[in-house]
Amino acid sequence: MKIGEDGTSQKIRVMPGKAGSVIQIIMGSVFLIFGAVFVFPQAADASELDLKILLILFGIVWVIACGAIAGYGVYCLTNRKPASLCTIEFETVQPTPEGNAEAGSADFDARLRKLESLKKEGLITDDEYNRKRAEIMAAKW
Repeated sequence: MKIGEDGTSQKIRVMPGKAGSVIQIIMGSVFLIFGAVFVFPQAADASELDLKILLILFGIVWVIACGAIAGYGVYCLTNRKPASLCTIEFETVQPTPEGNAEAGSADFDARLRKLESLKKEGLITDDEYNRKRAEIMAAKW
């Protein structure tokens, strides 16, 4: 996962592992042979021209699809750079420490209200309140 300077993630690219790539290669090859053994002979034996053309077109699409599956498996197996076939993008927000200058205005407001309630409940002294309030006010907001 690549993390940007602002703390948010940018992109995650997903590709199959080695085992998945090997399975892709095997299955693509098996289906390619299956098509060559069963589809093209049927096209040659077909008596009607329309059926023959349809079977040949189906066979061509079948070969391209199976070749693409096996080819992508080979690509993933030999190239360990992230593939661009599947990209997942999302953002995450990392929590900011209380003293961070980049805390948002909503966070700023909430921190001041929390500090005020702590003082009213007698959980912090006036000196602690003033020191923490000065720290919050010094932060960029």
